[in-house]
Amino acid sequence: MTAPPTAATPPTTPASAPRTVARVVRPLHAHEGAGFPVRRPFPTEELPLLDPFLMLDQVGPTELGPGEAKGAPAHPHRGFETIEYVLDGAVANTDSRGDRTVVRAGGVQWLTAGSGIVHESLPTPEFLASGGRQHMFQIWVNLPARHKGVPPYSQDADASELPVAVTADGSSVTLLAGSSHGVTGPFATRTPVLVAHARLAPGGHAEFTVRAGHNAAVYAMEGAAVVGGEPLPDGHLAVLTRDGERFAVEAPPGAAADVLLLAGEPIGEPIARSGPFVMNTAAELQQAEEDFARGLMGRMPTGGTQAGQTPADGLPSDRTPAGPTPADRTPAGPTPADRVTADRTPTDRTPADRTPADRVPTDRIPTDQTPADRTPADRTPMGRTPMGRTPMGRTQMGRTPTDRTPA
Repeated sequence: MTAPPTAATPPTTPASAPRTVARVVRPLHAHEGAGFPVRRPFPTEELPLLDPFLMLDQVGPTELGPGEAKGAPAHPHRGFETIEYVLDGAVANTDSRGDRTVVRAGGVQWLTAGSGIVHESLPTPEFLASGGRQHMFQIWVNLPARHKGVPPYSQDADASELPVAVTADGSSVTLLAGSSHGVTGPFATRTPVLVAHARLAPGGHAEFTVRAGHNAAVYAMEGAAVVGGEPLPDGHLAVLTRDGERFAVEAPPGAAADVLLLAGEPIGEPIARSGPFVMNTAAELQQAEEDFARGLMGRMPTGGTQAGQTPADGLPSDRTPAGPTPADRTPAGPTPADRVTADRTPTDRTPADRTPADRVPTDRIPTDQTPADRTPADRTPMGRTPMGRTPMGRTQMGRTPTDRTPA
C-alpha cells in the first residue's frame, strides 16, 4: 500500500439531522486465546451484535513483563472478517495458506475468512522476551451470505499507511476503513463500514457523519468522553440512534480521550454462530464443523505454533487433510471474476500479490430484515453469549455473561 495523506479537517457542511445516544453499554470481562484478558462491549446478553459488526474485544492497555505476553494459538474461522488493530506490542500472524506477517504498533491486519481458514496470532519472539506495553483490538465483521464462500485472503497496513486527519484543536482521526474528515482508509471492504480511531486533545472534539439507517457506536478505549452531549465512561460503548446522520465526540476539559468509532450498513440476514464460525443456518454451521474436522480449511505450516502454546485440540497442523484441499474444490459464492471493486481498483487499495483482485461488490444486501426476523434456529437464544463451543474440544468465547464480571 502507498502512504496515505494527512489532511486537515474540511469546513463543516450545512447541518444534517443529529444522532443521539440510544443507550450506553458496559463491557464484560473475559479471557481469550491462551488466557489473555479482554474487555468486551459486545456480543453480550445486552447487545448480541451491532450489525454488521459481530464482536469488539479490547486487549489492554497493560504492561507485561518478559515471558508474560499471550496470544491466540491456531484456530479456524469461516463466514466473516477479522480486524486486528495493534496499538502497542507486536503480533506474528500465520495461517493455513502459508502466509506469515507481523503487525507492529499502529498496524492492522484485515483477514477475510470467507470459505474457511486456520490461523494463529501470537506475540513475536522479541516482544515475548522483552515484554512491554500491550494494547490491541479484535473486531469481527459479518459477511453477507453471498460472500461467505469466497476464498480467504488478508490485507495488511502498517501505521504509515493509515490516513490521519488533524482538527483545529489538535485532535486527530485515523481511518482504518471508510471515509471521514477528507481521508479514506486503505482497506477494501465487502460491506460498507466506517472504522475510525479518534485521539481527542483535552477539551477537543471530532464530528462525524454516518448515513441514516446505518448502525453506529462509539467506544471509549482510553479515558472518558462525551458523545452527543451524553457522558461515556471509559470502557463503555455508546450505541447511537439510526434516524440521524451527524454527531460529535468530545473529550472533557483538561483530559484527553481515545475513542473507536464503528459504523456500517446492516446486512439484515439470519445469523447462526458458534465459536469461530458465523453462518446463516444451523445446517451451515454443522457443515463448517465437519469441513474443519476433515481438514478442508487447510493446515498450519510445520512449526507455526509458538513453543509452549500448542494448537487447539483436533487442529490438522501436521497432517495431510482428509479429502480435497481448498485448492481442489471451488468455494461457494461468486468467483473473483464475478466481483467488482467499489470506488477504487484493487491496486489502489491493497498490496500487489496479496489479495484476489476485483473482490468488492457494488450491490448491497437489502436492509429490511432485522434481528427480530430471525427464527430461533437461525440465532443464538438470549441468556447466553452467542459464541458457543468450537469443534476443537475447548471453549472459545464460550463463557456466559454470568461467568464474567461486569466493569
